Amino acid sequence: MKCRLLIKVQSHIRGYFAWKVTTRLARELKLQQAFEYFTNIRQRLLEDAQIKIRYHWLKYIKNKKMKKKKKGKKKFTTVGSNSSNSSLVKGKSMYSVQVDTSKFPPISIASSTKKLPMPSIKEINDTVP
Repeated sequence: MKCRLLIKVQSHIRGYFAWKVTTRLARELKLQQAFEYFTNIRQRLLEDAQIKIRYHWLKYIKNKKMKKKKKGKKKFTTVGSNSSNSSLVKGKSMYSVQVDTSKFPPISIASSTKKLPMPSIKEINDTVP
């Protein structure tokens, strides 16, 4: 009888230890799966954030350049540039000069309609070496 009771106690203890080991392994497996899942989510969020940050940064830089370009166009006028763009190097003619137009009064239409005398071809040829 004692032998049967000992066998019964041993089987319960072995079952308890087996249950304890399997629940620990199951818990570790579930924890590992959760870490993998959240690592993947974190990676996707980081990639999305990088894309959004890059998009908005490039947009900011583009707008900053456009503002600088507009500001420069409003403030200065190019004088003496050719009408053809073939001689332009980086937006400037070889003979162009930047003039600050804010220092000059605006020109009225009445004063600009006055015709100037045209030089003759002989006068032009005499000035050219």
